[in-house]
Amino acid sequence: MPILLKVEWVGHAEAVDGSRRVVFIGGNWAGSRWRHTAENAVTYIDAKSFSYYIQSQGRPMNLIVATNGNGAKQLATREDTVLLQHLLAMPEPPVLAA
Repeated sequence: MPILLKVEWVGHAEAVDGSRRVVFIGGNWAGSRWRHTAENAVTYIDAKSFSYYIQSQGRPMNLIVATNGNGAKQLATREDTVLLQHLLAMPEPPVLAA
């Protein structure tokens, strides 16, 4: 049974073509912060080690492994119909105090 984690923030970067891509996801679990790279999260979902969800539009949306136009695996929600609209709308990670 995979560990269920709520994604509370998403780190993203601008791609060469001007689109945005997910670099990492993160949140809080059992009193600790966690952060997984997008590549590791894809591997964890495929291996059924972790499952992830976001809260969007007042309801939970599970993250899935999707294939982009280049054939590469990426994170998405089933509800994402245009360029990861729900996932990339998540807030950026909080700044940690030094």
